Amino acid sequence: MYNYYREVYMAEIHRKELMEKARISRLLRQSNPGKPNLTDRVLSRCGEFLVFVGERLIKRYQKKVEACYSLINCKEMLERGSAERIVTHTM
Repeated sequence: MYNYYREVYMAEIHRKELMEKARISRLLRQSNPGKPNLTDRVLSRCGEFLVFVGERLIKRYQKKVEACYSLINCKEMLERGSAERIVTHTM
């Protein structure tokens, strides 16, 4: 006796397995971590540039902020009348 439903069931299972293999293969092709494309390289370079510029800005303005704080401290000390602290503070 021929069992038609078992054959249809097995064909459906085989089709699902093939679709899963194709999906995995497509995902592996899309990810391709070993070979970045042009967009990946451009975005990476832009990110590196932004980090570099940001670090330079922090260094530049950090000096100005420190100088500003030292001037504020000196001004407060002058108002209090303690000139000795100013000499030791600035050296």
